[in-house]
Amino acid sequence: MTVNNNPSVQDVWQTTPGWWFPYLASGLAPAPGINPQLLGAQAQKVAGLGVYALWKDLLYTEFSAYHSLSPTSQRTLGVTGSQNADYLKGLNPYWRVALQHDYGEHYVALGTYGMVFNRYPGNDRSQSADRLTDFAVDATYQATLAGGDHILSVYATALREALNLKATYNNPNTGGSDNPHDHLSSFRANASYSYHNRYGLTLSRFATFGSTDATYFGTDSGKPNASGWTTQFDVTPFGTDETSISTYLNARFFIQYTIYDRYNGSKTNYDGTGRNASDNNTIFTGVWMAF
Repeated sequence: MTVNNNPSVQDVWQTTPGWWFPYLASGLAPAPGINPQLLGAQAQKVAGLGVYALWKDLLYTEFSAYHSLSPTSQRTLGVTGSQNADYLKGLNPYWRVALQHDYGEHYVALGTYGMVFNRYPGNDRSQSADRLTDFAVDATYQATLAGGDHILSVYATALREALNLKATYNNPNTGGSDNPHDHLSSFRANASYSYHNRYGLTLSRFATFGSTDATYFGTDSGKPNASGWTTQFDVTPFGTDETSISTYLNARFFIQYTIYDRYNGSKTNYDGTGRNASDNNTIFTGVWMAF
């Protein structure tokens, strides 16, 4: 069984939003704010209970249900602005199915996951709830070569969200929308190489795109589109089994660079002030410690 407060954080693959790259990102750098619900919109705002099973090391299945924490509970846990934030109606189902198999030094997994969000926009219950359905397919490949001296990993996820905005569309007090139905898609793929479990290099491509709805998405172009590349180089000094300190303390030093080729719907002048997507390019460096 699983109990958690962030849909997908219970997953064991790095292709779900709770775990995908970049594993650490700057809290100060600009980032696109338009994403499907599963990309963290409900993190720490819900509580979920589910069951999962693995059959013959081949077939993994899970089913969970989530309910919004009360505004008081959210404030107690440090979530700000909860009183007028979106609130989920009743129980909202989450599912996960994956096939996995080892081929000697090689490992592959193919799967799907998704969730249905019945949402009161802005916690306004005067209208019926919106219904947002997220559906994703994902794939993992990993090669562990020369006894683990060389590790190659490739992860990919494509997620599509169908937005039935019947509550938002009929109630402009919650922000409104131009359309009763919209769609939003997100794609992530990254490849990484690790040498001796100490030196790592990762390259990632990300993209979000969808229908045109200036009122709902809040961009000048009416589009939610954003895309770019992230690359990271990292060093884990105590990442090998030969170092006794790795049992008690592990530190990863990293430098990360993100390049945007589209942001909030446009490549150039996306906000009407002359700001371009590339103006949000970011260098982020830090230390990640686990103990």
